Amino acid sequence: MLLVDKTPLGVRLDDAVHATDWLAARPDVDPRAISVYGLGALGPVALHLGAIDDRVAAIYADNSLTAFRMAVDQPIQRELPEVLPPGVLRRYELGDLTLAAFPRPVTFVNPTDAVGAPLTQGAFDKALAYVHAADRKLGQGDRVRWTWRGGREPLVLP
Repeated sequence: MLLVDKTPLGVRLDDAVHATDWLAARPDVDPRAISVYGLGALGPVALHLGAIDDRVAAIYADNSLTAFRMAVDQPIQRELPEVLPPGVLRRYELGDLTLAAFPRPVTFVNPTDAVGAPLTQGAFDKALAYVHAADRKLGQGDRVRWTWRGGREPLVLP
């Protein structure tokens, strides 16, 4: 990605914005009802898109890193160069992106830590405690959800 002077996340985010532009311009698509779904390394892309684009109605991050900080707290990481922009922890966290997407719902499906291990409900709640607290103060305590599903189960939409 050095050839284009962008991070992998930045390139993917540009692609997601262009895809949203294309969808919103279609006559058969309601531009206020576009949901974004990111699987694995694309989960942070979905969170970034939801934070910057008001056309996104709902955000889903499936089998994806829950917090950048987890990459610092664990000695081994998976897909880190693809999801972690340089110097990001000095500026924001993935939870901050969920706050920026307010009031739109954000669903973490099978959330993971930095090595890709599934999180328990307790670990997820701990990682995003400040997000849940802010949402409760704004009267939206259930806006950010954690859900688990098996590989062949359908995604349950709110």
